[in-house]
Amino acid sequence: VTFVAGPPLALGLGSVWSPGGALVVSGLVMMAGTLAFAAQPASRRWRPQRPTPGARGGSLRSPAMRTLVAILVGTGAAFGATEVGVTAAAHALGSGGVAGLLLGLWGMGSLLGGIAATRVGGSARSSRGLVMLLAALALGHGALILTTGSLVAIGIVITLAGATIAPTVSSIYAMVDAATPPGTETEAYSWLLTASLVGASLGSAAGGALAQSAGAAVSFLLVVVAGTLAVLIAILRSPSLGNPPGEQRKPWIDGFSFDADLGWIEGVSVRRLGSRFAAITLLALLVAFSLLAGASSAKRGPAAGARQVFMKHPVAVGTGGAVASMDLDASKAGIQVLERGGNAVDAAVATASALGDTIPFVAGPGGGGFMVIYLARTHQVVTIDGRETCPSACTATMFTNPQTGQPLDYDYESEQPLSTGVPGMVAAWAKAVGHYGRLDLASDLQPAIADAEHGFRTNFDFQQLEQSGLDVLRAYPASRSLFLTKDGNPLPVGTLLRNPDLAKTYRLLARFGPSYLYDGPLGRAIVNADDHPALTPGTTLITQPGIMQLGDLRSYRARVQAPTRVAYRGLQIYGMAPPSSGGSTEGEILNILSGFKLSAEPRATALFHYLEASRLAYADRNAYVGDPRYVKVPLSGLLSPAFAATRRCLIHDTALPSPQPAGDPYPPYSGCAGAASASPGASQPTAASAEDHHTNNIVAVDKWGDVVAYTNTINFFGGSGEAVPGYGFLLNDEMTDFDFAPPAPGANDPNLPAGGKIPRSSMGPIIAFRDGKPVFSIGAAGGSTIIETIVQTVINHVDFRMSLPAALAAPRVSQRNSKASLAEPDFYNSPLRQQLQTQYGEQFSQSTGPILPLGYYPGDATALQILSHGRAEAIA
Repeated sequence: VTFVAGPPLALGLGSVWSPGGALVVSGLVMMAGTLAFAAQPASRRWRPQRPTPGARGGSLRSPAMRTLVAILVGTGAAFGATEVGVTAAAHALGSGGVAGLLLGLWGMGSLLGGIAATRVGGSARSSRGLVMLLAALALGHGALILTTGSLVAIGIVITLAGATIAPTVSSIYAMVDAATPPGTETEAYSWLLTASLVGASLGSAAGGALAQSAGAAVSFLLVVVAGTLAVLIAILRSPSLGNPPGEQRKPWIDGFSFDADLGWIEGVSVRRLGSRFAAITLLALLVAFSLLAGASSAKRGPAAGARQVFMKHPVAVGTGGAVASMDLDASKAGIQVLERGGNAVDAAVATASALGDTIPFVAGPGGGGFMVIYLARTHQVVTIDGRETCPSACTATMFTNPQTGQPLDYDYESEQPLSTGVPGMVAAWAKAVGHYGRLDLASDLQPAIADAEHGFRTNFDFQQLEQSGLDVLRAYPASRSLFLTKDGNPLPVGTLLRNPDLAKTYRLLARFGPSYLYDGPLGRAIVNADDHPALTPGTTLITQPGIMQLGDLRSYRARVQAPTRVAYRGLQIYGMAPPSSGGSTEGEILNILSGFKLSAEPRATALFHYLEASRLAYADRNAYVGDPRYVKVPLSGLLSPAFAATRRCLIHDTALPSPQPAGDPYPPYSGCAGAASASPGASQPTAASAEDHHTNNIVAVDKWGDVVAYTNTINFFGGSGEAVPGYGFLLNDEMTDFDFAPPAPGANDPNLPAGGKIPRSSMGPIIAFRDGKPVFSIGAAGGSTIIETIVQTVINHVDFRMSLPAALAAPRVSQRNSKASLAEPDFYNSPLRQQLQTQYGEQFSQSTGPILPLGYYPGDATALQILSHGRAEAIA
């Protein structure tokens, strides 16, 4: 009963009150229960037998006891890994609160198994029966490895697996009396309890590490190993489970008979608990496994809204502050700064600088980004634009072929130093910390310095990233020596990668501040690397040197600016204003969707409205949004609910043709803004204006209630692929985010290159408020799909009532005013895609996947949810 009711109650208390409070209540209940048991007359009357005189070694001198202790270490490890694995699987499926219920079912299964054992007899010998029970226990719990994609499957299997616990453990404990020398029974029970706890501790620790690094399924693999070990011990040591040293006896303890031969406890045969019960349990489990295996192998994707998760999106809940990023070590850097008295701004900067070491292909001093900050003390939301700018020598035709007037190849240009913009990352760090942090830049850089010095072990994803940009890394000796083997191949998985040059760079920035980059030796090294790149002899890949000048660095300024704001379903959502198109386009989509009751609609209908709202909003984005210092951006119109109504009225029962023309965001608003036919001159994503997906997002909250959402990048694969010699970081290729040519000859294009201009971005981190208090924050990678990743997460959470982890993990689909919507494989293979296609005429193409190739895929996202009582949930 304790194990049935305990987990749900403990997790319930932890959720509505606090984890610490749940532990206190659990401890008090345990103390009360122990005292109540000790106060019972039967407990008070019992006296242990006198120990055998002169016996050495106590109960452990019995071979049988040593065997039982070893078995319980194995089963305890299996139980510990199971508890962690079930919790991790529930969180990965976006239903962390269900973990307590699942563990309660586990306990209920044990209770029912114990009751069933009293009804089933058998004739097997004790050691054989124990082996069969241990085998059923190992098989039952190991089957959880097949269930990580379904909470229902986990519930079924863990209940069946639990049915093996009570009979198995009862058998082991009932053997104690017959397995120990007289007078050592109490000691023996203590050893068995200790063995179980030690095993559970080892299983929990190892299972937690495995679940965090590789997923719940791998944690359940540990269950298989531990359970198998217990079975092997029982088999190999079965001769020791005979009679103990000394004579057989049948002691009585207040009416509980322990038969040395049969081992009956109140009518339950534990020494000869039969093979019949074990066989029935094994048969039930095998049937369940067959059904699960069939379901797993069926050629169909999981239900839309429940992405098959391999712990790619871990979740953590705590108090005192939280950080989420795409890398665990980088998030730890942010936590370290919080522990040292920093706030969310300090944590975001610390995490971003650490990402420059641990995932150098998506972050680092050579890039830029956008930061949205909520300051709890003043109840103010501010943003920082740290985006890269085009060098002063940029022209509108720099990415067009002078002979044909056609745009140059995007992939080729992204590898050229010509595509490198003036980096804004360090200026943004200094601006954020100087204005809003509690520490200084030097303090915030310390964790990253330590990480770069000590190094980290590369993993499979790191190797795949190297592989995807292998040619360009080989072209630069500095990049080759930093990220590849001596013969120019990706580093083997598990390589300890140290970056002393980056540690040096951060030390110099800590000592001299951002001026070391923008008006110092580091700036000169950047300009020299960009304009006069050192190339590997024989390379023909790099043909266009950069055009950056020292004056471009000296004139760079990170800018503090006002956020965008839009109301949606009782929320106030703050985002990033131009030159980012994130806040304006997210806001317009949500404004259009506000006119539909998505929560009351069939899911296919709701997603149809989302796709069409996105199609129209992207038409407006491409037509109007650019650097507001160079083009007039009608921001208030794009965010106007009245303008959204003129766009909403274009949406009927059939998908609109693409590309759709832009609407008219200037008042007065009347009728429908735009035509219901395709416009050949309408701006739409092309290969020459596509943003890539090598971006990252950081979310952080501190104990004072400050919140930061920070999206930053060096673009494409590792930016331009060129490392600054002697400084340990890669330069960006952000200038490829400009449109290479207008959508049609003579057409207006707000995103053509110009000297000093910032290319349009889709980076759009948001912070959402309800009743003036922050409730969640979201940001994402994924180039121009970032906007829809964020919007889909919002509607999943707000309209479809998914938990935020489930909303983040749900399969995504992106419509950017193109003929076909880009769908993740799980969405593409779902019935929803088929329904949207047949019922509404939507068209889809399938994305290629999250690892390789890295283009054309909605990117990873991170989120933060502000809970009650100072708690926060970080999701990555």
